[in-house]
Amino acid sequence: MIQLLNAQNQVVREFENLKACREYCVANKICNEGWVKRSVKTGERIYQDTKPYKDYTGYGYKVVKI
Repeated sequence: MIQLLNAQNQVVREFENLKACREYCVANKICNEGWVKRSVKTGERIYQDTKPYKDYTGYGYKVVKI
């Protein structure tokens, strides 16, 4: 199970697998696929220390595997 959390650590959505999470994030302009993978692997928040690219809106979001 994969969870997408917003900047306040509230669950935005749950996914059965990482692929579904990546597709959702890209389709809804939250972040690109690379950030989803990076956030799951390192626990890093999306765009925390960088500028969002291509009008993505997921600043501070986090993807976690539970």
